Amino acid sequence: MKIPSNNLLARLAVLGVFVFAYFVVYPQDFAAVLAPMKEVLALSNGASPWLYGVIGVAILAWTVARVWGGRLTNTAS
Repeated sequence: MKIPSNNLLARLAVLGVFVFAYFVVYPQDFAAVLAPMKEVLALSNGASPWLYGVIGVAILAWTVARVWGGRLTNTAS
């Protein structure tokens, strides 16, 4: 099977299959890879839920401004 080198989706799919096969053969490595994520999640429990709300509102506001916001034009003539 020849995979076209310019097809990014096919290349990522092949990489995903290889990663999945690796973790099937060596399941103990999966726990070692996820160990740092547990530490990050433990740190995120220490942050205030309001902080996540503020970040979420900021992301939504930025998205709305980018999608539906007007363009700045120089009308001074």
